[in-house]
Amino acid sequence: MGYSSKKTTISVLIPAHNEQEIIVETLKSILSQTLKPTEIIVICDHCSDNTIPLIYEFKKTTKANVKIFETKDNKGRKAGALNQVFNKLKLQKHVLIMDADTLIDKNALKSGMDMLSKDENLAAVSSRGVMQSSA
Repeated sequence: MGYSSKKTTISVLIPAHNEQEIIVETLKSILSQTLKPTEIIVICDHCSDNTIPLIYEFKKTTKANVKIFETKDNKGRKAGALNQVFNKLKLQKHVLIMDADTLIDKNALKSGMDMLSKDENLAAVSSRGVMQSSA
């Protein structure tokens, strides 16, 4: 069993609604992973702030596969936004869904893949959050 980091494909999905304050830091957090994702898809759900322009600017600074998916007529909030992506895009074999205001440890993807590869009965893994003070 096990996995090869060269063959492992991971889509990172980030539902976002008006996340201009944190979205760039979230993207940097994902790109700092020791196991790199194949693609990052920011699902912009009715963003009326600068979230989308900030992502376009960030894309200019990296060779990473960062995509923007804008929802259409979504009334289902976060679940509806995710469902639109699941219905419209071909995703990689493994999928990480994370909030737009979340920063993850640099080993999060590797740790998740390590756990999945140890038990073929596992279909999903989760992590625990750690709150940090901004003071």
